[in-house]
Amino acid sequence: MDYSKLMIEHFSNIAYINFIDREEVTYEVYDVIIYFVECIEDIDFCVEFCRSHKLNIDNRVILVYKKGQKDFNRNTIIEPFKNGRYLDFRLKAPMLCALDKKHSAFVLIKE
Repeated sequence: MDYSKLMIEHFSNIAYINFIDREEVTYEVYDVIIYFVECIEDIDFCVEFCRSHKLNIDNRVILVYKKGQKDFNRNTIIEPFKNGRYLDFRLKAPMLCALDKKHSAFVLIKE
């Protein structure tokens, strides 16, 4: 996956959560949380993870998902954030980007 498209290179405390091929690293304060989501429940887990850890004011919460899934796609992922279910999160540029042929990401900020 090409994480350079996420424009996070100037951040230092970057955690990859729920990835098979990445070791989870714990920080006292997170700059970026990149969370791999495979189902709607993973979105709740990501939100709870972010709420239970300290994030810098200028943070990024990035939801990475597999493209091409009919029952779990960009619309189902972004819907709870757009309809106000998670009021403490908002979209942040680059809001949606492809990381490779199989994966895309939504970029949010936790307020």
